[in-house]
Amino acid sequence: PLHLSMASSCFTSISVFGVVLGILLTVGTWVSYIPQQVKMGTRRSSRGVSPEFLFITNIFSTAEFLNVVLLNMDTLHCCKHVSFWECNEMLLPVYQIFVMPLNTVVIYVLL
Repeated sequence: PLHLSMASSCFTSISVFGVVLGILLTVGTWVSYIPQQVKMGTRRSSRGVSPEFLFITNIFSTAEFLNVVLLNMDTLHCCKHVSFWECNEMLLPVYQIFVMPLNTVVIYVLL
């Protein structure tokens, strides 16, 4: 059947090390923003943070995220044919890139 051939051509297994490294990089990127967010939240001030820099960084991060999504469009379509875990394994690079614009938006909210 077409469904089985599509599933086998979609999923290429990543090593356990690769998955763990991908998860650590994603969590590490997210955690690296926390001190700045906490500092701004407790001070209720963005003193020392340039809004222009944040704006440019957010544009760059969002463009990079859109680029990764477009480049991984086939992978997104494959998610219909593989398990939830296999899909998330294939989408780790997308998650890693998404963390940056998401955290920048949180900083904007704290401004």
